Amino acid sequence: IRLSASGIIAVHNHPSGDPATSRADIQVTRQLRESAKVIGIDLLDHIIVGHKKHDPQGLGYYSFNEAGLI
Repeated sequence: IRLSASGIIAVHNHPSGDPATSRADIQVTRQLRESAKVIGIDLLDHIIVGHKKHDPQGLGYYSFNEAGLI
C-alpha cells in the first residue's frame, strides 16, 4: 500500500502437505478480496502450498486464480 501496489497475491502453506482448500481458506479468500476492493487494489491470487505427493493433481499447490475463483 505504501508503495502504491495495484494488486496482492496471498500465499500460505498447509503443513500436512495437502493443498486442498478448506472452508476457512475459502472464507479468508473472500475476506481478502473484499478488503482489497475497499482499499482499491486487486487480489490477484491466493495460493496454498503443499507437497506434490499429497496432491491428487500432482502440482503441490492450489491456485484460486487458476481454479477460476478469483
